[in-house]
Amino acid sequence: MSERTETPRDGPRTDEPQTSDEPTVTGTERTFDPEADEPASTVLITAFAELTGQDPEAMERPLQDCVDAEALDALVGSAPGSDGVEKVRFTIDGYEVVVRSEGTVSIVAD
Repeated sequence: MSERTETPRDGPRTDEPQTSDEPTVTGTERTFDPEADEPASTVLITAFAELTGQDPEAMERPLQDCVDAEALDALVGSAPGSDGVEKVRFTIDGYEVVVRSEGTVSIVAD
């Protein structure tokens, strides 16, 4: 089962108070088990839909129009240390997506 963490990010982190002129970036990070039956693409679709306030099965622009789910799962679905890649990074509709082979999906607004 994926773990959900909402991550509001406010520019550089400092001890000084931030002004309202600094942009607020929102995002989310989820985990998946690369050795289990939970594909990274499923976690990505669910996380992206929730972040953008959409129903995963009725998204305005389905992610399969932007990302080849089978290719993504093949690239990062292997256990760490195998022939798979360490991470895949791409942009969808103004969000930067990073999927790591150790089992994380991060989505952050550009």
